[in-house]
Amino acid sequence: MEGLYEVFGNLLMRSCERSFMNLREKVRRHTKDIREGERADINVGFIDGSLSFDDRRGVGVFLFSACGLIVDGKSLRMHEFFCTSKSPVPHILFPKFLVQTRGNNLMSIFELMVALSMIRTESAHLILMDGSYISTLLAPAGALRALYRDIRNRLDRLRVQRFIDEVNSFLQEVIEKRFPGILEMKDAKRCFINFLMSSRNIATDFYRRLYHICSGAGIGEVSMDLLNYSNMCVEENFFLFLLDFVLEEAKDKGIAVAWFAKDSDSRFITRGDDHLKWLTDEAFLDEVWKDLSNVYIRISDISSLSPISHGRAAVRSVADKGDCIFQYDLAERFYKEWGGYDGIYVKFLKGPVFQITLPAHFSSVIDRIPSILLPMCEKRTGCPRPIIYVHFKALMKESVARLFADELWFKTPRTEWLIRVMLSRSGRRRIGV
Repeated sequence: MEGLYEVFGNLLMRSCERSFMNLREKVRRHTKDIREGERADINVGFIDGSLSFDDRRGVGVFLFSACGLIVDGKSLRMHEFFCTSKSPVPHILFPKFLVQTRGNNLMSIFELMVALSMIRTESAHLILMDGSYISTLLAPAGALRALYRDIRNRLDRLRVQRFIDEVNSFLQEVIEKRFPGILEMKDAKRCFINFLMSSRNIATDFYRRLYHICSGAGIGEVSMDLLNYSNMCVEENFFLFLLDFVLEEAKDKGIAVAWFAKDSDSRFITRGDDHLKWLTDEAFLDEVWKDLSNVYIRISDISSLSPISHGRAAVRSVADKGDCIFQYDLAERFYKEWGGYDGIYVKFLKGPVFQITLPAHFSSVIDRIPSILLPMCEKRTGCPRPIIYVHFKALMKESVARLFADELWFKTPRTEWLIRVMLSRSGRRRIGV
């Protein structure tokens, strides 16, 4: 039996090697050298954020920090545009449902607000966000979509249609009358705090409207599911509204926005090969380019990139296949304009492979980005120095939120027993595991 496994293992390895060599040759043909020796006469913005989270008995306690940096592409001089690491934004997330996923979404909202501030002041001609634009397009979280399906499956067809109509109607009103007011503040931190405060009131109104439709349906207790759904739905719709607003403002001012991923699980290059599709593009390229430096490849040159549709998470009718998360008109407009994307994989000096993605509308600048970033790279890491700087400038220790939450609990009067119970330490913390 061991000999049989060895035979099959050798056959599989030879197949993988053949596939690797064929794909390697194709990638090498499309690999381009980065133009060296030039410095772009533009300002480049870099944005990153960090959160510190502590899981309490009944809530999630967060501290949010963001940093924005401007670099003169000619002189390479850096100056801070925005930073809150010394005065992070606190937030208590309730209800306690997918708190880490929601916290990450709120962090992205904060970062986008910093980008909006850069765009409004025209401080940068190119802005690099942390993460992946493609992952951004694939929002919202799968768990939220599963929650909607659970609610939908407990309603009859008529109530599902009323539910969908109410979601679209309420969110349309919020998008037109309440979301724009949140963005009137020019300071990113004040704007973020304003959203955190406003979202609670909006979600409460949303919950009451949905509960009115679902109550009396004979489907059992649904209030907690609706409370979770309404809160996350408001947060996700504001994120999409803000992303659309930021990209439209950038387009109007001739500013390009891209996303820089230090690590990516994308498989645009390897997904078409049965033997290599388990391998991420970056892992594959680390090997293919191991003897090269200062090179990049455009993803659309080697793989077809289908635009992402709004139909995944926005519906008008009970007959539609998608999930009712985004307000339909907002999602339709956004994905029609911004659902297309492109990107590059790039290797600076002898460093690792990075992924840079951006909306298709800004793809005309994509071949310039590597040469703009190359002069900013550290020789030791092969990574643009501003990327590292904003990361550590925004970074907070995980213990900060724990200390903050402990202080909140300690200072809460004993008469406020319910708040103290919700702010109390988790069972794991109490037993030290």
